[in-house]
This record gives sequence, structure tokens and C-alpha cells, in this order.
Amino acid sequence: MAMISKSFITAEDMQVLVDEALHMVGEFMEVDKIIIAGLTKEEGLLARRFGWFNERSGVSLGEKGNFLLQPGNPFYECFIVKELPYVACDNILSMPEFEILRKFGAKAFIMAPIYVADSFWGMIVVDDCLNIRKWERADIDIVLLISTVISELFKRDTFETELKEAKEQAERSNHAKSDFLARMSHEMRTPMNAIIGMTAIAKASDSMERKDYCLARIESASNHLLGVINDVLDISKIEANKFELSFTDFNLERMLIKATNVINPRAEEKRQRLLITVDKDVPEAIVSDDQRLAQVITNLLSNAVKFTPEEGEITLNISKLEEENEICTLQFIVSDNGIGIEPEFQQRLFNSFEQGDGGVSRRFGGTGLGLAITKNIVEMMGGTIWVESSPGEGASFCFSIRALRGENVHKLLQVNSRKWQNVRIMAVDDDKDVLDHFQTIAQSLNVQCALAISGQEACRLIQENPAFDIIFVDWKMPGINGIELTKLIKDDFGEQTVVIMISSAEWTQMEREARAAGVDSFIPKPLFPSIIAECISESLGILQIDSEQANKDIDINGLFNGKRILLAEDIEINREIVIELLTPTGVSIDCAVDGREAYEMFKANPQVYQAIFMDIHMPEVDGYTSTRLIRALEDPYAQAIPIIAMTANVFREDIEACINAGMNSHIGKPLDRNDIIERLRQFW
Repeated sequence: MAMISKSFITAEDMQVLVDEALHMVGEFMEVDKIIIAGLTKEEGLLARRFGWFNERSGVSLGEKGNFLLQPGNPFYECFIVKELPYVACDNILSMPEFEILRKFGAKAFIMAPIYVADSFWGMIVVDDCLNIRKWERADIDIVLLISTVISELFKRDTFETELKEAKEQAERSNHAKSDFLARMSHEMRTPMNAIIGMTAIAKASDSMERKDYCLARIESASNHLLGVINDVLDISKIEANKFELSFTDFNLERMLIKATNVINPRAEEKRQRLLITVDKDVPEAIVSDDQRLAQVITNLLSNAVKFTPEEGEITLNISKLEEENEICTLQFIVSDNGIGIEPEFQQRLFNSFEQGDGGVSRRFGGTGLGLAITKNIVEMMGGTIWVESSPGEGASFCFSIRALRGENVHKLLQVNSRKWQNVRIMAVDDDKDVLDHFQTIAQSLNVQCALAISGQEACRLIQENPAFDIIFVDWKMPGINGIELTKLIKDDFGEQTVVIMISSAEWTQMEREARAAGVDSFIPKPLFPSIIAECISESLGILQIDSEQANKDIDINGLFNGKRILLAEDIEINREIVIELLTPTGVSIDCAVDGREAYEMFKANPQVYQAIFMDIHMPEVDGYTSTRLIRALEDPYAQAIPIIAMTANVFREDIEACINAGMNSHIGKPLDRNDIIERLRQFW
């Protein structure tokens, strides 16, 4: 027993240690065979892991056999149900329940369980294959000892394996984070270099056109930098378990329009085709987090644009998988014909700080956080996300979410489609998929629609039947392009025909020439039913502007004439930004450079102010303290005046801290004029 125990106190390979121990035990006990069987991945199945046999006995281990460990089986009853420390049999004929061991040549045996980390791992079986045998207590003790020693060995091996895997994972994580920091440095320095460089160029230039160009590039670089910062903030919230969703009832199509408006310019730069289809059984409105869902879609579409070559194709399809009690399972599939993804990299895509491989980040950029954030959002929405891809054949990112059917439906689609039965329209585009999509939309709107694959085909159809009320014309087509076709329509078939230009390019690129040719209006690609419906209604003079659009287009000039606000902000440039953003509204602004000055200014003349914008981090007295001081004043107006926090701290606990300090609302930096005006309109 001492020799067996001592033999395991080495750093030898486990296979060698066990083989030597079994050989030692077998020779000492003068038995014919020893087998160690362990559980496999298949539930309840035991398979031989180690074995020894006495060559002098003329026996062998034979082929590997399996024992099934399940209720009713003798091994299960002995070791799982009764938890016996061992089973010893002098003559197998006297224990018919162990008949299975006869096929392995046993006539007498001792069997003992092996436990690893308090769980049944397997068992050791010592056989005498030639004779029945009266087992002594010493024989049983040796078998129990070897089972205990082997249990400790397996436990040690498991621990060492887990430790090795943990070490390798830690090294991979450190390497990934090192790569991430390097990428982050690149991702942040690149737009900063553009901002600084373009600022210097604009300052040195006397040309207003050149200055405008520089400002446009600065804006683009700033938005990119803000996106990088937002990714870092999101992943920080996820790792701190502070990431939350905000559910609202929203129109799915309007959310898609906002998301694609971000993607369209990038796709147009690479002359890519972007097509979005929504199955007819998908709810028009759902209850979910529209901003986070838009973030997921925008991220996947952005990746598709990034990894798809010029003139490539990108599609987004939305379908309903099932619905129960008005809870829908929706599936979104973003597909492209880009570079594809190697199989070994696909599982790593959704890990933080990682991309497909190092070459991807060098060629295409990116922080490696987008898909990790996307996965977290999707799972919080009750869904899953996966990728299907082959190298060189593009990729399809698929995800599902669960959402309650909403009520935020598009009134225009419901009401006015009944008035369009006699309206005849035509769609002209050289892309057959776009025409098919347009036809589907027209059918859903109950509108008669003809299709033309070219300008020549459109002219032929108009000659045959010129009574088209509205013609939708693609801008760029081979042969007769959209501008030329519009001239032909207006000159030859009457100016009363309404021509709508459609294109994924910006309207500003074609507006002057299009207006001169007679184009009446413009809608962007990809096409959506609500946009086409609004365009038809506007052309027929029955357009109903919804409240969302009305708010969007509100005139802010003089909106807050006669109002005065107190701005507490210690950084001069931030004060200048607020003043410039709100100057068109006519509001008067008094500035305080810290919380104490803000408190003193309000205390001296409280009735003059209708709102307070309060920065949080200021010297001497911060925004929290200043707010508490104002709320503690005896003047009742101090309790009523709206105090709005302005801070770069946008985590939920930061917003809660503002509310707990006595503030009414919160605006995150960088500041957006629409956000500021929206907050003020809530209180005025």
C-alpha cells in the first residue's frame, strides 16, 4: 500500500502512473485483469479508460466494452442508489445480476467506485478469470486504496487541466486586450488626427468652400470618435452588469428608416446595393428597446458594408417565426457577399476585444466590441445570435428577439390606402430585385403598379397607356438614366405626371439637375411602404403629417423668446456651445462658472430664471451640492424651477444620482440641440 501511494507522488504522465499502479496491484494480488471504466459524454455510459492483464494467465483485455449505468442496472443500484463502498464476488455464478461481466471472462471480482470532486466518475474492477476465489479483507482494502489514490490522481489532473486552461485563457484575454488597446489607440487617434488636421487647414484657408469642406470632415471624424467612445462605455456597462434596456411601443419601420439613414452614405460610397424586406406577417409595431435594436441592426449593416467589396450586395430580411399571446419571435438576417469568415474565427466573433483575426483589424479597423455588445443586447431581448459564413462567399448574421405586439401603427397606411384603388403608378429601375420589392409594397398599399426594367421599357409602357399618376424613377440606369427619362416624360407625355426620383445617393448630388428636368420629389433607397405611402398622399394632396414629423420639422427661431435660463458650467467652450446652440430660439442665458456662483445668482434673483442647466463636475461646489443648496432655499420657487443636469456621465447610476440630488432631468454630453430643446419644451 505504501509503494502504491508513493508511486503517485511524481510528475509523471497520468497514463504511465496508472499503468504502473495497476501492474503493481495485479502482480501483488495475483489476479488476471484490472479495468478502470469511466463515464463518457453519452449519459449513463461507462467505457474502459485504463487496463492491465496478466500475460502469464493467457487472458487479454479484449475489445473495449461499455457498461450502461441506468436505473435497474446492478452497477447503478450498487453505487448510485445504495452508495456501496465496494462489491466483492467469489463466484460470479452466485450473482446472476452481474452476468454481464462473464462476457469479459471474469469468474470472481472486486468492484469499487471512483469519485472525483464528490461525483461518481467511474469504477475499478479486479477480475480473476481462471478460478473462483475467496477474497480476503486485505484484497478488498488494496482495491479500495487504489480507487482512493486514483480518485485523488484524477482530481489533481482535473485541477491541473483547469489551471492550465485558465492560464491559457488569461493569456489569451491579456493578448486580446493588448491588441484591443492597440486598436483603440489607432481608432481614437485616427479621427483625432483628422479633427486636428482639418481644424488647422480651415484656420489657414481663406476659402469658405474649403472651410465648409473641413467642417464636414471634422463632423464625420467627431461622429466616428463618439461611436468608439460609446462602444467602450457600453462594454463597460455590460461587464459591470449595469447595462439595461428601456422598452417602448414603437413603429418597426420607422426604426429601420433611422437605422438605414446612418448606413446609406457608406453604402453609396462603395456603390453597394442595400435591400430591406419585411415579411407581411411581421407586426407593424412592437414593444422593445428601439434604440438598442437600431444599434444592433446598424452595427450588423455597418460590418456588412465594411467587409463587402464595391458594388456588392447587402440584404436585411425580417420575418416572424412564431407568435403566442401576442408575443412574437422575430428573426433578422443581415446577408452580404463580402469576404466571409473562416470557421475557426466564427465562435470568437462575439467575444469582447476580438475580431475574426489580426489581419481584419489592420485592413478594416474597428474596436472589436460591436458584436460583443450586439450579442448582449440580443440575449437581453430574449433571443440568440449566430453567423453562417464561408470564406470568400459572404456572411449571414442571424438573430432573433422576442417582443410584444405593439399599437404604434402608421395611420396613413391604414386610412388612405382605401383611397388609392384607382391610382396608377409605375416603378422604373434596372434592378429586378428592387422592382419586385416595389411591387410587393404596391400590393400591400392596394395600388395598381406597372414595372419597367429600363428607361426604354418605361417609354414603351407610357406610349401604350399614358394614364400614370405617379412614376418612380431610379437615378442611375444604363441607356436612359433617370434625369433623361424625366425630361422625356415631362416633354412628351405631359407635365401633370408626377415624377419621383429614387436613389441611394444623397438628394443634394442630383437636386439641381433633377429639378431642372422636372422631378417633383425624391425618396431614398432602400424603399419602405410608409415613405412610398406618404409620397403618394403628398402627390395626391391628401398627406397627413404625423406628430413625430411635425415635431421633427418645428421652427426653433424665436421659440423661447422672453425665457431666461441659468447655465452653470466651468468650461468656457462648453458655455459657448450651449449659447450658440440656443441663440436662434431667442432664450437669454446667464452663466455661472461653478456651483457656488450658480447658487448665489439664483438666490439673489430666483424669479428671473425659468430653468437651470447644471454641470456636475465643477470646482469648489459641484452640481449635486449646488442643486441641494437651491432646493433647500425657503423660496417656494426654488422647489419648482426645472434643473437639468448636463454631464458626460451617462450610466444609469449617474442619472439616478442627479435625480436624487433634486434635478428634474438629464442631458448627456456631447450636447445635441434637439435634445436640449426637447428637454426645455417638457417644462415650458
